[in-house]
Amino acid sequence: MFFLTEKKEEKTVIDNKFFEQVLPVLEPKYLKVYLYGYYLAQNAQTLGVKNLKDIEKELSMTHDEALQAFDYLQACGLIVKHFVENSTTDNYSVEFLAFTNSANNTYIKNEEIETQNNKIKQMYDNIEEITKNFLTPYNIKKIDTFIRNNDVAYDVVVEAFKFNMEQKKTASVAEAIKTLRQWAKDGIMTTRDLDTTLNTIDDQYDKRRKIFKYWGEVFRLPTEPEKEMMDTWMYVYNFSLEVIYKAIDETTKTKSPSFRYLNAVLTKWHEVFNKYGKKIIANDMTKEQFSEHIKNIFKLNSFTDEDKKIIRFFYENYPIDAITSSLGYINEKITLQSVFSFLTGQKEYDDYYSGEITFDEMNNALEKYKLEQQSSIDNLKETFNKSQKTGTQKSKKRLSYNETDITEEELEALLFPTNDSNK
Repeated sequence: MFFLTEKKEEKTVIDNKFFEQVLPVLEPKYLKVYLYGYYLAQNAQTLGVKNLKDIEKELSMTHDEALQAFDYLQACGLIVKHFVENSTTDNYSVEFLAFTNSANNTYIKNEEIETQNNKIKQMYDNIEEITKNFLTPYNIKKIDTFIRNNDVAYDVVVEAFKFNMEQKKTASVAEAIKTLRQWAKDGIMTTRDLDTTLNTIDDQYDKRRKIFKYWGEVFRLPTEPEKEMMDTWMYVYNFSLEVIYKAIDETTKTKSPSFRYLNAVLTKWHEVFNKYGKKIIANDMTKEQFSEHIKNIFKLNSFTDEDKKIIRFFYENYPIDAITSSLGYINEKITLQSVFSFLTGQKEYDDYYSGEITFDEMNNALEKYKLEQQSSIDNLKETFNKSQKTGTQKSKKRLSYNETDITEEELEALLFPTNDSNK
């Protein structure tokens, strides 16, 4: 006979759904943390409030192992950590969530948790690489607290450190968080927000960032020579980002692509456009006629210097019908500036807009250049072949040279040597 002596003891009740839904997928090394933490939460009145150090001691874990365990459990949707803002320690309470049959309470697979942990590690590695400083546990916790309380993407956090290093020359974590707070107010919370909104804060920085990102350098800061090159492409050559992206595509096809080679390509394209290019105007009327239309639409008696710049930009880039149609979508006072902001997404007009060379304009210039160069190649081929025939008649020993003409690739190599010297 088997029996239990009746004895009143405290019990910790675990929902059956834990064994059905959670236990089969939970990492074994984190299981004991969850069960012990759940036990403490269920018996808080009798056991008292415990902290992270108590758990580390009881379960023979390091501090980092305990932190990682609670990160994992939160990612699984089993707990929620409630942080204390600006705390100097790992000061948060842990809420154990109730089990439900809701589809929203699906637990993340181990592979997804592993990926998430790798992304966090990569974020901190990138920050240390950018700032050239090792992050202290205190600073890591400050960053982690901000991310969890504000739901900011890891790429945005890294970009804030890059921005401060580039624009403010500071690696301070406090300054980075200050920047992140301002960006959050400006609507920058995700990677997509960076691409669509950062230009309203600093357009030059944003354009450099986009060029570097397209080049493949997502987290590295550009050197001073690289920044000078990019500024030349944008503000001296007046190339749009699409033209620069196309040059990057061409450069990366080479054996050893480099920024100096890319610069050589764009410098050549600048020369080509100056000779063969022509601005494509969006309106089939004279600028004077266009200005009169604008004057009537906006009921203006005269134009300021700023008005003239915007009108020139509109004339080159937007048909008059597009400008007229936009008026019905603007809620604020209708002005040239408000229409400009609506059409471009920019708060203010900058001089370089009026002369920006588009991809189509550059492509047309390159086509004309290629046609002229092809004509030169054809003429050179004809001259070369004639000279070969003349040489054969003078010497039978060189008869074999007539059997193969020089190839177009060989001629192009002679006419247009590669820019290896620029690499």
